[in-house]
Amino acid sequence: MIGSIAFGASAVGAFVRRTGITEDALLANVGTFFGALCFLGAALLVLPRFRKRAPALRESGT
Repeated sequence: MIGSIAFGASAVGAFVRRTGITEDALLANVGTFFGALCFLGAALLVLPRFRKRAPALRESGT
């Protein structure tokens, strides 16, 4: 969830005004980077659990 909030903050920072300049380029870049790190961390936390369950699913025929 923190990653989603970081991506939302990056969207706010990436808002472009009529002049063609972003609202806050640093916030856009840092929010995107931090959001991506959070999503990567979540994916890595889920991965070992999936590997442990996968053989049992193949044996049961599902």
